[in-house]
Amino acid sequence: MAHDIAAILTELTGRSIRRVVVSDDEFRAQLISQGLQDHVADMFLTFFLASRAGEFAPADPTLESLIGRPSITVREFLTSSPHLI
Repeated sequence: MAHDIAAILTELTGRSIRRVVVSDDEFRAQLISQGLQDHVADMFLTFFLASRAGEFAPADPTLESLIGRPSITVREFLTSSPHLI
């Protein structure tokens, strides 16, 4: 999925976007070096651990009920949000 997102961003921006993988320790250290407190860096790290485990992969139908509209793909989101790229 992450490689797919990099490919989509490359296509949409016309620039080469590549995925860079760092260790959990390096990621945490980078967050702390940018001023985040230890417990906040740990919280962000848990999001990445959950993502790596596939916890965010399935889109439960409950999501559409909660947001009141159909869910969209990453490509649709990025295409409709040019201010983010």
